[in-house]
Formats: sequence, C-alpha cells, structure tokens
Amino acid sequence: MITIKSFPLQNYTKQFDKAVVIFGSYTCSACRTVTEIVVPLLEQVHMDVEFMFLDGDKFEGTADYYDVEYYPTLVYFVKGIEKERIQSTNIKEIESALFKK
Repeated sequence: MITIKSFPLQNYTKQFDKAVVIFGSYTCSACRTVTEIVVPLLEQVHMDVEFMFLDGDKFEGTADYYDVEYYPTLVYFVKGIEKERIQSTNIKEIESALFKK
C-alpha cells in the first residue's frame, strides 16, 4: 500500500485494473483500524487490488472532489472509474462489499 503524496488521484487509479483508495486521516483511530485490518485481509486472499491511503487532512481538495463526507471512506475503482463507495467502520460490511468484486 502506498500513501498518496502529490500526484493526481484520478491519473493514479487509471494505472490499475482495480484500486481501493482509503480516504482517512492519520489522526483518525477508526481509519487506522480499518486500514490495518482490511489491507492484510485482502492481500491474504490474493485479491489483485492496488491499495492507497489518502490523508484527507493534507489533501482536502481531493476528498472534497470525491465527495468524501467522513472518514474512513473506501472507494473502489476499476480502471479509474468509481464502482463502489464504502463509508463504514464495520469490517464485515467492508469485506462483503469488496469480496463481491
């Protein structure tokens, strides 16, 4: 997983067949928990997805552009196009949404 620093998110997500962007904040304990559980889980089942964490505190414009209302929000992209949005800290709900891909 990478942390987006200074390049356009849309251009980055287009580089991959599948990508999950976790919009959050390093000061958000729920964001850290979701990231620490979901990323290894999906790597463990060999789901071919690129993971990115976007710190919305540093990149407010990007979070606003994607209409992120609260953290954590996971956005699932296929070739740069948003396919699903998961605004939850419920790990079972997140697993269910991602595994149906």
